[in-house]
Amino acid sequence: MKQIYLIFASILLLLHSSLLHAEKTSIRGFSTIGLVKSNSGDDLNFRRNLARTAEDSDSWSLESDTTLGLQIDTVLNDQWSASAQFVYKNRIDQSIENSIEWAYLRYQPSPDNPFSYRLGRLGVDVFMLSEYRNVGYAYLWARPPVEFYSPLAFDYIDGADITYSTLLEESFFQARLTVGTTQNDFVYDDVTLKVSPAIASSLLWESDYWKFRLGYAHIELSDRVDFYEPLIDALDDSTPLWPEAASAADDLNLKGKKFDYYTLGLTFDNNQWVIQTELNQVKTKDNIFTSSHSGYLSVGRRIGDYTLYGIGSIIENTDEINQVAAVPDLLPALVKAQLTGLRNIVQDQYNQTGVDQKSLGLGVRWDIYHNTAIKFQWDRTWIKPHGAGLWAKDSSLTTDETVDTFSINVNFLF
Repeated sequence: MKQIYLIFASILLLLHSSLLHAEKTSIRGFSTIGLVKSNSGDDLNFRRNLARTAEDSDSWSLESDTTLGLQIDTVLNDQWSASAQFVYKNRIDQSIENSIEWAYLRYQPSPDNPFSYRLGRLGVDVFMLSEYRNVGYAYLWARPPVEFYSPLAFDYIDGADITYSTLLEESFFQARLTVGTTQNDFVYDDVTLKVSPAIASSLLWESDYWKFRLGYAHIELSDRVDFYEPLIDALDDSTPLWPEAASAADDLNLKGKKFDYYTLGLTFDNNQWVIQTELNQVKTKDNIFTSSHSGYLSVGRRIGDYTLYGIGSIIENTDEINQVAAVPDLLPALVKAQLTGLRNIVQDQYNQTGVDQKSLGLGVRWDIYHNTAIKFQWDRTWIKPHGAGLWAKDSSLTTDETVDTFSINVNFLF
């Protein structure tokens, strides 16, 4: 990782010096001021994605959706360019390093060469909002659909990519492969997940009205999680009396666990109707964060400066939540009680990460100026028992819940 940081520092220094010597430099900004409130009470607290802290559901909050970003793009010469994007938003570890979401050098041998290469901190280019996930003005809703985008909470890949781009008769085609490492802090008890390797690839086809994207990503967790270490130690110590504890200890050791993401997206936009859908399949053999599928469908109708829209989304585990084996009956009562308590704590870790919910949202976007939009959105979410993994909570949800979430956003570019 130290080598990656040296690359970042070199790119940022190059960007700084190039502001004086580059052929062309642009500095742009974007921001969202967002209010959100839900009626979930004390048991569940709303969060935009798994890498952001939870909201106090009983009152309006600015934390979840409020974002401030600055992007610098500079052309050094006919072959070389550089870009950096700094984003301030609600996150668990609020550091300068984490605020740098892009910082890369780009090389293209010649303007008519279809291949280009980038090195540095790159976006995760596997879904429809890859290039502008933080830019609220660029999409229709108050936020990207939670059921689809919340689990995909890695913001960047530190590494390199190769891109092939070409113009067809009346359309554009692009293929990209990215390889590197990444990490992020998640709200499951402030868990930091480190990934090496991280591999992402995508195919993009775009015409006047249509946009199609096919994406795939593979990640492998490279470190154990500190939060789980006391539980792993306790399970290891219990193995002589409770042999099945070894299996649970192995599940909590996330090092080496692998995940595969498959995504498919389609957009139609003829300036009156805007329709977008994405589907996602996550496959893994891990028993803590199990396999799942998710998707959404959004339909919007532009009427002058207003756009009325509706969106439906869903996420479900495709595997059953793992059940920790029972403690042997033949143990002394006191020992059995202690091990049963440990078993229940471990079982709650499995239950808390389960996902099973669907949402229906209605909203209106008002473009009050060429660079400013206001959005009002209402979402109703139906959550199944042990399916509230996208929400902040003290313990696993054991009953069906219905939650209404209200959002007011102001998005602007500068």
